[in-house]
Formats: sequence, C-alpha cells, structure tokens
Amino acid sequence: MPPTDWFRTTDWGEAAERDFRQRLARARPYNQIQYRRIKAVTLLDTGDPAKATAGQRLLIEILESPEAPEFEKVMALSILGERALREGRLDEAEANLREALRIAGQDGSGTSGLEEVWLAQVALARGNRAGLREARALVERRAADPHPFLNARFETCLTAAKVALALGEPAAAAGWARDALALADADHSGLANHPRLGLVQLTSQTRAWLSDVANGPR
Repeated sequence: MPPTDWFRTTDWGEAAERDFRQRLARARPYNQIQYRRIKAVTLLDTGDPAKATAGQRLLIEILESPEAPEFEKVMALSILGERALREGRLDEAEANLREALRIAGQDGSGTSGLEEVWLAQVALARGNRAGLREARALVERRAADPHPFLNARFETCLTAAKVALALGEPAAAAGWARDALALADADHSGLANHPRLGLVQLTSQTRAWLSDVANGPR
C-alpha cells in the first residue's frame, strides 16, 4: 500500500487509532483536516456501527478545530447531515444541513449540491404542510442551478415529485417524474472524459413509481 494511503484504510481500534493520530500529527498542517475527513468518510462507509461512530467523531473534530477552513466545516456538516437523515435523526439532519448552507453562503463552497434536496427529504419525512411548502422552494432552487452529475439531478427531480404529490399537485409531480425518467435513461454523463460518471442507477420499483406519476395529468 502506498504510504499516502494510510488515511484511507478501514482499520480502527485502539492501535489503529493511535497509529492514525501519530501519522496525522506528522502530516503538513494544511493536509491534516482533509486526511481526517477522508478517514471519517471511509469509516462511515464500512457499515460497522463502532467505526461509523469513530467517523462521526472525526468529523466533529473538524467542526471544533479553529484551524479548519470553513469549506471543510461545510463538508463535515453536510456529511453528518446526510448520515443523520438516512438514519432517521431528522432534527440533527436539519440542524447540520441548515448550518452547512449558512456557512457556505452564496458561493456554496464545500457543499455537495444536494443539501437543499436533503432538507426537502427531511420535510417529506415529517409531512407538515409548512415544511413541504419550504421543500418545494428548496428543490426548485436546486433545480434552477443544475448539479453537474446526472444522479444528483435525478435525486432532485425524484424528491420534487414526491413533494408535489404530498402538496396535492399531481400535474407538477408528473412533470418532475418525466424529468427524472429522462435523466435515468441517459447513457452518457455529459462529461467528455468521464462518460459513465454519475449515471443514474434506477431500481425497477422506482421506475414503475415514476412512470405511474409521469402518466398522471399533463
């Protein structure tokens, strides 16, 4: 393994953590934050609860670090926010995602480009009408500034279709569903050097649902 890959391993435990922190202390200061973030994401992606907890702790260390650039704090908040959303911790997800957008400001430095969509998904999970109206505005704002990756644009359209249905707007939902299906059917990313990067992986169940919605009122 190349020596630069020490911060990408899935190892964790008392000895592995000690080794990681010793190596981290020897790294150049401007690299330490990103190495911590990369290690955190690697641990979160293992699916192991103990390693995921360690990964979350590393991200919190970034948030608490006075040396961390703001864009790194935005990335940490975004990762924590999405993770909390997927695990059903809606209050935590909302707080982290809103703070990520607040810190990022108008230029969006450090954002994934999906924070607004994830906030809309929080609103969908809660189901209250005021939250859903905000969700509609959030997905429309995100769609107006399209993400470079097709799968992210697809997630935006899919979420927007669900929001429209929840608000009792089937015609709007049908339009979003048709857009989502068009993105799912694309066989080129639009990126000249990476034709397969970010293509949509669509399950038959989701395709059937979208087709039903898309065939609604026009």
